[in-house]
Amino acid sequence: FVRCCGHCMICIWSCLSCFFCCCYCGKQQVQEEGVEDASRVRECCRWIRRRMEVRWYWFHLAVQAGFLSRECILISQNGWHDDTLVTVSFVAMCLTYLIVSTEVFHFSSVRNFNEVTKTTVDGLLDMLLLPINIGFFCYICVRKIRLDPLHHDTPIISTIVESAEIWEAWSLWSVLGLFVAVVDVESRRDPGSRDFVVPFKNLSLQGVRTWVLMIVAITATRLLTALAESRAPTLCFSISQSCESCTALYEHYIHLAAASVNFILCSFALAFVFTFEHSFDEYLKPIGPFWKFWGVKGVVSVTYFQWLVLSYGPFNLDHKSIYLFHCLLCVLEMPLLAVVHATC
Repeated sequence: FVRCCGHCMICIWSCLSCFFCCCYCGKQQVQEEGVEDASRVRECCRWIRRRMEVRWYWFHLAVQAGFLSRECILISQNGWHDDTLVTVSFVAMCLTYLIVSTEVFHFSSVRNFNEVTKTTVDGLLDMLLLPINIGFFCYICVRKIRLDPLHHDTPIISTIVESAEIWEAWSLWSVLGLFVAVVDVESRRDPGSRDFVVPFKNLSLQGVRTWVLMIVAITATRLLTALAESRAPTLCFSISQSCESCTALYEHYIHLAAASVNFILCSFALAFVFTFEHSFDEYLKPIGPFWKFWGVKGVVSVTYFQWLVLSYGPFNLDHKSIYLFHCLLCVLEMPLLAVVHATC
């Protein structure tokens, strides 16, 4: 360990030395040797800045690795054999993380080719990171319910599950953004189609963007309600001048309307993306849009109908069991989704 730390310090010092040498000593040399060296120094500094720039996807994966490490410590404290469901969920999360990290590494090597490539790859990375994000939210719910059954808070658990929908909506927006970028470039070669492409592109983007913003607003409202009930139980009693809790008020006055609007906007968003992909299939054929769209759309549809079956099916499950099995199935499905994204 000490040897590895020493090597890391040597590498960091070498990079800093190279940076200061290029940006300071090189400038001194420029004054003596001329414009050609000035260009070389600027290129050297630009190259170093690009290498030192923090990539958002690596930062995201580093945060996920930190969360996994923390979860490993928590499970170790309770014993790996004490709860099989939590252990299986953690193994599925680690497998998903390895698959996603491998694919992110492959795409990161071509991301900085030019600005168009950077935008396109960022859209693909949003889709690639979808399994690890949804899996993490659902795993937290499984661990919370199984290892802390007496103190788990149902409103907080439900809010965590619903928070995963934000990344689903964002990924669908990225899919549409990728399709729009490709169609926009290809349609420039056919001026006659521009009159149809531009308005339909704007309509589709606006529809999906509205769904994303609505999901964020609904989730934020639900989160604030759950936090208020957990941290300030009497707040809602004082504001509403009634005996109903914050969760009861949310279920009474907001939940049904929010769920209806969310369902309608989700349906429109999926219809926009599906229609856009079908209408411009000739332009999109080189990037193979089928699995990119259905990889994200499948998550939205499967998780929704999975929840309906568990809630209203013939199983007679209580709220705790519904959340547990729904989240457990989602965690186990994420490695399969990661493989679909990696191979298609």
